Amino acid sequence: MSVVCPMPVAGTSVAAADIEGGSALTFTTTDDVNELRLRVRRMAELHNEHPSKHRTGDMGTNPGGEPAGQHEAMPASTASVEDIDAGARLTLMPKDPADLEKLRVHAREHADKISRGDCPAHQMK
Repeated sequence: MSVVCPMPVAGTSVAAADIEGGSALTFTTTDDVNELRLRVRRMAELHNEHPSKHRTGDMGTNPGGEPAGQHEAMPASTASVEDIDAGARLTLMPKDPADLEKLRVHAREHADKISRGDCPAHQMK
């Protein structure tokens, strides 16, 4: 399994929330909080280093493996991480404020997918 996806850390859960000007994914665990924080930080690094991997793929699928066209591309955004009790919060802020609602929708969909253990391909490094 991935060294980036947070969900393999035992006892981990994720929740998405709208925040002022962006969206947040909050990851908490009842197990290894340091490992969870490491993975969430790596997610943010990958997000910020490789923004093109958050777009619809050129090979007919999106990064999560769905057929292209079923999922709108994630708007350009930046990610940051802060430690919280029992975990970490990944904050996403759109580069264009007009994309705020699209980003929030994407973040909620992403949280739903990864809560089921379906981490997108770009995180499986």
